[in-house]
Amino acid sequence: MHPDTQEQLLILHKARKEASTAHKLTHQTMMEHITHGFSPFKIGDKVWLESKHLKLQYESKKIAPKREGPFQIIKVKPPQLPFGTTSSLENTPCHTCHPTFTIHVMVHAQSRSF
Repeated sequence: MHPDTQEQLLILHKARKEASTAHKLTHQTMMEHITHGFSPFKIGDKVWLESKHLKLQYESKKIAPKREGPFQIIKVKPPQLPFGTTSSLENTPCHTCHPTFTIHVMVHAQSRSF
């Protein structure tokens, strides 16, 4: 092998190793960012449901509420690929939709005292 080729291979291996290390560090940082401040849902918790993908009877999406609820969680299912953790809700907003939703479309209902 030509000496210049060997040198180029060493440079490429070093660059690949640095890129792999940077990718792992970024992945770890993003996972910490995603899970920071998240408290898992429990049975009996009240949650708001994002209404973006629900087919509800409103004249316009512009004036429709962004969230529906609050609804009480009646069942929490363990994580299943590819959906992640899901929860079943009591009194879902529409009669045609299934009562089980992924946690990504739920937000904890804050208790407010006015």
